[in-house]
Amino acid sequence: MARTTVFYTYPSSPNSIGESIEKALDDLASSRPIKDARIRFRPWPSLSPGGKKLTKDILLSIDRADVFACDLTFRNANVAFELGYAVARFKRIWITLNSTIEDAPREFKRLYGGLLGAGYVEYENHDNIANAFINDAPWKNLDQTLLGDFDRKRPPRPESPALVYSRPGIDTESVIATAEYLENSVFADYLIVDDPRENPSPSMEWYAEKILTADASLVHLLGDGQRNASDHNLRASFVAGLALGFQRHLKLLADAPFTPPVDFEQYLTVHETAEQCKDDVEKWTEELPIAARRARRPEDQRREADTLELRNLSIGEPVAEHEDQVLDEYFIETTAYYEALQAQLSIFVGRRGTGKSANMVALEATFGRAKDNHVCTIKPVGYEVDGLIRVLKEDLHKAETGFLIASLWKFLIYGELASSVQRGILGRPVHIQRTEDEDKLLRYLDRNSEVLGLPFSQRVNRAVGSLVGISRAGGADQQRTRISELLHDGLIAQLREILGNVLSTKKKVAILVDRLDEPWGPGHEVEHLSEVLSGLLQVASNIVEDFASSSRWRMDVPVSV
Repeated sequence: MARTTVFYTYPSSPNSIGESIEKALDDLASSRPIKDARIRFRPWPSLSPGGKKLTKDILLSIDRADVFACDLTFRNANVAFELGYAVARFKRIWITLNSTIEDAPREFKRLYGGLLGAGYVEYENHDNIANAFINDAPWKNLDQTLLGDFDRKRPPRPESPALVYSRPGIDTESVIATAEYLENSVFADYLIVDDPRENPSPSMEWYAEKILTADASLVHLLGDGQRNASDHNLRASFVAGLALGFQRHLKLLADAPFTPPVDFEQYLTVHETAEQCKDDVEKWTEELPIAARRARRPEDQRREADTLELRNLSIGEPVAEHEDQVLDEYFIETTAYYEALQAQLSIFVGRRGTGKSANMVALEATFGRAKDNHVCTIKPVGYEVDGLIRVLKEDLHKAETGFLIASLWKFLIYGELASSVQRGILGRPVHIQRTEDEDKLLRYLDRNSEVLGLPFSQRVNRAVGSLVGISRAGGADQQRTRISELLHDGLIAQLREILGNVLSTKKKVAILVDRLDEPWGPGHEVEHLSEVLSGLLQVASNIVEDFASSSRWRMDVPVSV
């Protein structure tokens, strides 16, 4: 009979945990049931010490083990990482918890309960561990892994390069910079963002499915002392282990200062600034070897091949952006959707999960299928809400408050539209010759890159920062003049002329705005944010009218928002 190996991992501190486990393993090794079953125990301290060699030995030991045992009494990023790795390697999992630690069961339920869907063994001393192991006999049912038969029903890879980005629930500068880069990277078409604000309780199966469909996983940790760092980093460590266990390319990021766990130090970059973080992510993504793709079967072939089985029936993700490549397989067109296809101005309102983003994804796909359309999608990643509120609370004349908000939105939307047109021109095959108007637009954007070349959130933050203290500009006329200067009204007027010439041949230009309220949270003042929102609705109407008008110096363009 072949030997069964049990690899046991636990925190190095406090020593009492290791003491109980090692005594239990000594007792088990000499017991008759364990000898008869030819079971060998390998606690992690028995491996070679020191740095990266230890990491390699631990992962190799998990690969060679039949049972992965771990102690989750105390939070430990190394143990969470190893647990994720073992789950992905389809190992039989056995979990222990010291019940003398008062908060341990409650913490396990909060941190791991919904994620793992697995139970644990409670103990007070080493005898409890030894007796529980013999009673449970995990070596007798090695096929009872936490992911079950998930390995036999792996989802197909998407046609486009795919990435899972596991991010914190707070918008640090580095998180915003990373998210904005990814939104315009090679992974833009199939980017799964694991955001705890959008999807607060993802299961292990959800992570497994998304990671397996992706080429790589990017895990963003919080720095020492940052809000909610302990909870987030524990979950993120598990996700990182899962990704490595599924043999996906892995990268971890963290804000300085950060004390790196030994297990994944070699995959981690600690950065001092957001710019350093973005540069590191850009270098990593550019060097990734992306697997070749096979085109999806046409819709009619897929439907002929599929039989209706309830276990395969999907009604979609809670977050529509996670399925924008397959949304067409189950999206149901409603009256509101058809009205938005025809209307110049449409607004979707509803609670989370009612289909706002799903409609936007569907509209984006429908408009984008026509080559004579242009689609500009605006999805703010994060911007300075508090600074915007401070500006709106200044002593401005009422009319100037409305003018400020309208000017700000016009500046932002025209800038995003110009950037989307620029990406479209630069992304075309080289054999398609540019027009004179397109070259003029590119030169204009290059000359004004300090104003128009920044990502959306950075343009918001810079514009808001320049507006602080606007109330000191004097009377209403002086305030309005100063606002126009700071928000580059002259530049926008010129941009409208150039964009009109470039886009005049388009059948439709669709501007889609989503996730506007993502940075809003408890404590933000509803009255001022309502002004921001109502200002957007007014500006949207003004933009439609502005592009619909023509003169000797500008062309009309059919725009809808």
